[in-house]
Amino acid sequence: MYKNVKYAEPADRIEFRQAIISNNIWTNFGDKKVTFRKKIFAWAITILCVFMGIIFIPIAYNMYLNGELSEGKDRFMLLLGGFLPFLTFFFIWGNNIIRWFNVVEKYQKRKIKYQKKVE
Repeated sequence: MYKNVKYAEPADRIEFRQAIISNNIWTNFGDKKVTFRKKIFAWAITILCVFMGIIFIPIAYNMYLNGELSEGKDRFMLLLGGFLPFLTFFFIWGNNIIRWFNVVEKYQKRKIKYQKKVE
């Protein structure tokens, strides 16, 4: 999925902290602590996107069989046909918000072990 992964080096504590602080997820929240509410919010968003991505397929198929797709609806359905599965992929495998909160929570509770950089 990512290029040049074999050249990646583990981050030290300072680099990892900077990556967490500068992440775009934190710009949406006032406080920078992982809470139960934020985890529930992440689960709700992920489940909603998965549900919408899955439920779209039978709805579109039924509309096609009934001949309900007109010129305007056709474009809309094609847009949703590409956008909703992309959102599902993005939230589950691409940038998993739930996994991100778990890593940040471990960092905040000081449960992550770091390797010393060899220079």
